[in-house]
Amino acid sequence: MKKRIMPQEITDVLSRKERDQIVADQKNFEAQTSCQLRVSVQVSSTTLANFLATKSLRVYQAAVRKFEELGMVNTKKRNGILIFISVNERKVVVLADTGIFPDILNAETLENIANDIGAGIDKQIAYIAIRDAITKLTRLVAVAFPHEASDTNELVDDIDMA
Repeated sequence: MKKRIMPQEITDVLSRKERDQIVADQKNFEAQTSCQLRVSVQVSSTTLANFLATKSLRVYQAAVRKFEELGMVNTKKRNGILIFISVNERKVVVLADTGIFPDILNAETLENIANDIGAGIDKQIAYIAIRDAITKLTRLVAVAFPHEASDTNELVDDIDMA
């Protein structure tokens, strides 16, 4: 039986080189669409305030807070997308703002993308799974939200890590 290694640190999930490539993928996503994309990798989503909630609810609540903290609710077209990864809880949440959800990206699609990333983390191929998710998101939103010459980059292009 293969022993499953539990990542304890963000660097156990993504190397510096992998993080740089994911940021390049974010920039490519934004070059092909008018949407804003952020990736957030957190060591843990558990706080004193949500300790008694289920693991899934804790991670979802943390993702919503992070969506707001990163200013994703303030984009002009309300078309921000967040890929939120909670390392210790081994959970992924993908959120889309009101300009995209539910007409372009519905709950089932977002959950499937999150599950694919989670499976990649379990197989220790998080990097590939995140890149595949960004590619899939690009295909799904580019038709409804193509890049326009007047588009500005409203959010920082990096991976939020805590």
